Amino acid sequence: SGDYQITTTCAATESRDLQVLEALWTNMWRERKGSDTEYLATKYRIIVKRGLDDGLVHMPVLWHRDRPVGVLASFVDRDKSSLLFFVGGRDEDFQDVPVGFVLHIHNIRWAIENGIKTYDLLRGDEPYKHSLGAVDAPVRYPCIRTQSGTNLNGRLDPRCLGEALRYAHAFGKREYREEGFTSCHQVLATVPEQETAKR
Repeated sequence: SGDYQITTTCAATESRDLQVLEALWTNMWRERKGSDTEYLATKYRIIVKRGLDDGLVHMPVLWHRDRPVGVLASFVDRDKSSLLFFVGGRDEDFQDVPVGFVLHIHNIRWAIENGIKTYDLLRGDEPYKHSLGAVDAPVRYPCIRTQSGTNLNGRLDPRCLGEALRYAHAFGKREYREEGFTSCHQVLATVPEQETAKR
């Protein structure tokens, strides 16, 4: 139907398409993710933006007329000839076509056209994945630690201070005071003037 089109995110549409992804994902997951929804949506947006900026993300958006009804963000690993589905969002009120299925089929076609051999749906065993021909595979998560078991240079990496403060807040809400104090102490050891950790 001429009412539908799929666009691929480029530099000119990146900002708009990231907003679409964040909004659709947030609406899909708000009820299940609760208070973490906004944090996770922002985190996914940052990750996908970095991938787009580095030319490592393929992101199609399905439109019905002027309305975005679905989007998928997948990482392109050319060394391993893989397209790895990372995150997506769809308008769950829109029932005219199976939005997610259409976008995954589009991704598979794009992968084939670009010489990519594997379409990886990553974690989870949702039924739709098997309907696309997915085969289960074990997933390993390496854990890298320092030999001493302490942070390098005895401090947190400055790039993870926001996450440490988020944990401190979560610990405080659950009345895990000792853990909360430890998180704040680690933040202050890295940035002594950090006002939130001082409180």
